[in-house]
Amino acid sequence: MALCGHATLASAHVLFTHAHYPHQQVAFTTRSGTLTVRRMKDHTYTMRFPYNAPCHLDVASLAPPLAALVAEVVPGGGMAGVTAVAYNATTKKLIVEVASPDLVAAAAPASDRLLAIDQTALGSARVTGVSITAAGTPSTADACAGLLPPPAPGASAGGTPPVDFVSRYFTPWNGIPEDPVNGSSHTILAPYWMHRKPRLSHATSVPGMEDATSPAGTWRHATLRALQASRRRGLLLLQVCERHLDAAPTAASGDDGAAAATAAAAPRVDEANSYVLMGGAACTVVEGKLACDATLPSETV
Repeated sequence: MALCGHATLASAHVLFTHAHYPHQQVAFTTRSGTLTVRRMKDHTYTMRFPYNAPCHLDVASLAPPLAALVAEVVPGGGMAGVTAVAYNATTKKLIVEVASPDLVAAAAPASDRLLAIDQTALGSARVTGVSITAAGTPSTADACAGLLPPPAPGASAGGTPPVDFVSRYFTPWNGIPEDPVNGSSHTILAPYWMHRKPRLSHATSVPGMEDATSPAGTWRHATLRALQASRRRGLLLLQVCERHLDAAPTAASGDDGAAAATAAAAPRVDEANSYVLMGGAACTVVEGKLACDATLPSETV
């Protein structure tokens, strides 16, 4: 597997907490490049993951295998409620945006039916994971119960959604019917929603994360809060750090349709130097020991 957020977070937690790693940041060499995890002052962790740009597809003219995948994931078995579809070739993940969080919650794709869809015609652009996602709404607060800190005394939500987007992720092609709180899917979802909600982003000349290794230039940052609404829920705090090769356009004021309205003026993104930060906490739930027979040849241990 090229990228596993669970394993990255767990490995960092063990190094910092149990192996008493003395530095504030640890770097892992992976098939997705170097992934860094920084321990914050409040003992949470911030992981630096790759930026994987979504490629938007025409919903009305999807290739038959993609249309079949979408229809299996979306409740009702059709395209009703589908507002956008996007794909990332690096991760082979498909994003299906639907009209409401209720559709995300109701999704119940059958793994055997997903696996039975013939993707031969897609060639190298096959799909190995599908995210169904929707913009957060004020009603999402119930789904976030217990995951968010209580509001300050006297504060009023005022109809503000508690999260910017919700999602669920299905990857039976990797032996996992539904993966809860999946990190790798958010390397695409975060850039996707950054551009769907341009009011959340701002231009800057600094890379972010007190980063001295990334090149200077025109950067655009967006901070998002996401709920993965799987049976084992999770809240993700995300920051997209996007480096532009051209001057950044002025952000639109609205959300709906904003990405399409600004597509012509969108800057070219330096994907190799852009990245996504994911923040959260970890705890140890099991400890154990592995006993090895010291008399065995080393290659069998």
